Amino acid sequence: MLADLRAGEFIYEQPAANGVEYVFKHALTQEVAYNSLLIQRRKLLHERAGEAVESMFAGHLEDHLDELAHHYSRSDNVEKAIEYLGRAGQQAIWRSAHAYAFGTLSASIELLQSLPDGPERMRRELPLQLALGPTLIPVKGWAAPEVESAYTRARELCGRLGDPPAELFLALCGLWAVHYNRADLRAAHDIAEQLMHGAQNAHNPKRLLVTPRNLLGITLFSLGELLRAREQFEEAISLYNLDDLGRHRQLAHRSTLGDMGVSNLS
Repeated sequence: MLADLRAGEFIYEQPAANGVEYVFKHALTQEVAYNSLLIQRRKLLHERAGEAVESMFAGHLEDHLDELAHHYSRSDNVEKAIEYLGRAGQQAIWRSAHAYAFGTLSASIELLQSLPDGPERMRRELPLQLALGPTLIPVKGWAAPEVESAYTRARELCGRLGDPPAELFLALCGLWAVHYNRADLRAAHDIAEQLMHGAQNAHNPKRLLVTPRNLLGITLFSLGELLRAREQFEEAISLYNLDDLGRHRQLAHRSTLGDMGVSNLS
């Protein structure tokens, strides 16, 4: 069948990593062929294509997340559509493809709303909202209402799930950044205090105090309370451990606030 289509100049063959691949010669031909299919048939073919990709590339699915998100989001398999859209969005953030990440993460969150409300749905939505905030910042700006909305929703989900420490920390960092960049310094100060209170939990390692002290110091500096700000920065510098750079780097990426060692010294 492929040979007949190639002979009729509907498709052409080209080399690929795993042999050959076939591509429509004209986008219009693909569009007409696609739209000639009944919707249910189309959805079934998308699901089968997704299953084929999963089977063929089981050992390195990370290289095919875009394809899997594309096919499952156009099928009736909502569970896998949510999973692969979310994973593709997270991957796009690491690649700085922020517009694409926003689209896939938003689509994943929208599909989640079709599932029954409850703890499981909230647990799946929370990391998506926390990922949505950082990808909106380069697109919309730090103080944009959409950024605030993502972090506010994440904060709400944390409250309903019993305030998981790591997720609550990221949600509050995001909200602090929104208010600080709006020069709403009193609100930023309150959030920095909340972060400090949470990090002072006896079960937490001292390194978790580096970020709250930094954010509190920045806010106090902007409020003109220079001596109190200096105290926070000096304490944060003393807590910053150069042997823990891997954790600091990961936190800097997830919170979008930058490396705390650099911030405190500057």
